[in-house]
Parts: sequence; structure tokens; C-alpha cells
Amino acid sequence: MTLPELRRHLINAELLSWQAWIRHPARSMARLIPLRAKEAINQAAGRPIFDLSFYLQFQPNSLPAFHIAIDRIEYLPPPAGVKRVTLVTPHLGPGGAEAVLLEIASALCGSGFETLLIATHSRDDRWRQRWDAKVAHVYDLASAVPVEHRVAEVCSIAASWNCNFVLVQNSLFGYAALPPIRRLLPDAKLMDVVHNVDESWDIVAATASVAHCLDVRVAVSDLVRRRLLAAGTPEDRIHLISSGVELDRFRPAPVHSGPEQQILFAGRLDPVKRPLLLVDIAAELTALRKKRDFRFIIAGDGPEEEPLRNRIREAGLNDVFDLRGQVHDLAHLYAASDVVILPSRSEGVPLVILEALASARPLIASNVGGIPEALDASCGFLIDPAPDEAAAFARALTTLLDQPELRARMGAAGRRQIEANYDIRRSREAYASLFD
Repeated sequence: MTLPELRRHLINAELLSWQAWIRHPARSMARLIPLRAKEAINQAAGRPIFDLSFYLQFQPNSLPAFHIAIDRIEYLPPPAGVKRVTLVTPHLGPGGAEAVLLEIASALCGSGFETLLIATHSRDDRWRQRWDAKVAHVYDLASAVPVEHRVAEVCSIAASWNCNFVLVQNSLFGYAALPPIRRLLPDAKLMDVVHNVDESWDIVAATASVAHCLDVRVAVSDLVRRRLLAAGTPEDRIHLISSGVELDRFRPAPVHSGPEQQILFAGRLDPVKRPLLLVDIAAELTALRKKRDFRFIIAGDGPEEEPLRNRIREAGLNDVFDLRGQVHDLAHLYAASDVVILPSRSEGVPLVILEALASARPLIASNVGGIPEALDASCGFLIDPAPDEAAAFARALTTLLDQPELRARMGAAGRRQIEANYDIRRSREAYASLFD
């Protein structure tokens, strides 16, 4: 260890502070004992016998897990020319918002940035390997920090690493940490990403008290941009950056002509996506097509999975549903489908819409949120929320299932729209420009 590194460790431990020695002499003396020696004592006793919460400001994963202390990352000043970015999000699992943040992290890879990811209350870490491949450090606070300490830890991590940029999405813990981060890092650029406008989850209203701390607010749709303007956000602080699609990954496939046609629903089985409405739609479609020449392919999991299975069974529709669970790569499902359906109660501009259009598949979706910005009559059907919308979805499905030439025409129009407006390369360039 070099002298500068030793000095940094002593500063981190507050052992070069005479005030700390005066106020807490016993604690300061205890910090001279090497962490490995404390760990050995802890292991020999078979239980945690000392408090590691001090080290949370440098690495939350240093907390004991199953009575074994996890190695923490030592804080060091950044190498010359490197800027540090903190990304704050709720979860480490799959999701549309998480996919956008992952693209932002990808845009920073190998560009002179050291990126940290803080997940404030993750209950799903299935994308942990993806994050590890794109960011230097991952802090999973839910596995290490009590709820009442998480705002402080977000602030502490960002300040301890002396980050140049902090970007928050959908995490109220992250938003609550912005004012103290602003005080501790007055030169840092503070940003957020707003994905959706929803009465039941209005992130713009919920964060109004800390909006003055934000230098940039990224809107993923024009609907969000207008909502931010209405809330008083200065126009020069709003960056409209649409999500993008990898055009080489999601490619057009030939229109099918088999005896059984596939209707794809891809998304989290969450009440906001209304997966249970699919059963009502299937019942209406069965009444229109008694030979049941269709099958609903469900790609996703979530809290509505068991209720969905129960409703399918009660409706006697097991033969027209195929639940696949979480699917890592949807490209082959789009290629195998005839129509994609999304009956959400609320949405921004969901990636499933963009991916389906890039795959030249027509869509039938609820006319809500930012969906009409990407989906119009040339490439699908928009269904207005109404008491009879299940029947409206079923009629639109019948129209498409009966007319392969219409499906082909709409699919080609959707592909052109994605190529013109939603190329991921442009999105990545826009993401990178945030950190200039």
C-alpha cells in the first residue's frame, strides 16, 4: 500500500481527526484494529459482535451476510481524467425503466467514466450480471441497510465517491437524497429520468419539493415533457430522449399462415399492465372464433401470475393460454407471433411497443399515456378505455387474424417508424451528451 492510499484509509476511518480522538477515544482506538482481526473474532463467536455500520458510507455490502463479512471496496480518488457517475434506481431486476437506465450505463462504458449503481429497495436481482458488466460498483441497499437509513446511504455513497454526476429514476429514496447531495457536492450535475405520467404514481408531483435541485430532467416521451413544463420546470432543463431499439436484434420476420395464430403479451404481470383483462379478451375472442384457432403467449412474471392462472382455469380457457414466465430474449417470440397486445391501464412509451414494431408486428394497445406517440393507425389499433374494451380488443384481434395482408402492411409501417424515430444509436448518443 502506498503512503497516499494509507493516508486515505486513515482519513476514511477518521483517525487523522483530533476531534474524533477527543470525543470518541475508545471508538478511535478500536478502529486501529484491522478489520480482518475483527472478522476473525466475529467468525469465532459465530455471531456479529461489532457494528460495521460505519463502513456503509464506503460500501454497503461490507455488512455481515450470514455472519460472514463481505469485502468492501476501498475508496480511492479517481484516476486523472476519470469522472464518477452515480445511478440510483429502485430495482436490479428486469423492467422497461431499468432497461433504459442500463442503456445509459452502456453509453458511459469505456468513455472515461466510473459508474456506480445504487438499488434502493430491490426485491429482484435477476439483472445483476448485466449491471456488473456495465458499471464498476453495485450497491444493493435492500440487502444491507435498514429502510430508515437508505436516504442517508445514497447521499453518503455519492459524497464519499465524490461523484461528478448523480442520476435518479423512480426512487423516492434517491430523490430525497438530492438536497444533501447538492450541499455536499455543489459542483455535481444532478439529473433524473421521468418515464411516465400516471395519476396513481405521479413522479413529477411527488418530487416537486426537490425539483429545484435538478439540473436536468430527462423526459422519455413528449407527454412527460409537457407534464414537466406544466409543473414549472424550465424548458432549458428538460431533455426529451426517446427510448431506442437495436434494429439488428429486432428484425422483421415473414407473416405466418399456420392453422393456429399467436397473440403475444410481453411484460410484467402487474396490475398496471392488466394481465387479467387478457382472460376477458380471450373469452370475447372465443365467442367470435369458436374454433379457437389462436393462442395467447404470456411472457413475463409478477404478482398477478397466480390470479391470472386462476382466472384462466375458472374461465375454461387453459387451451388458449401458454404462460412462459420471464423470457430473457423476446426477439424470437416477436418473430413467432402474429399480433402483439398490451392492455395497460397506464404507460409511458413501453419498450415492448417499440420492439414489436421493429419486428414488423402489428399491435393492439390501450390508448393511454405515451403509447400514441409510437403507435398509430398505420401500424396497429388503439383501444380507448371503456366498459366494453375487452370486446373492442377482441374485434381488433379478429380483424388482424383474418387479414394476413393487413398484418404485413401494418408491420412494414411499424418497422419504418422505428427506423426513423427510435434507433438505439441515436438514443445512446443523447444519453452520452448528458454527461459532457
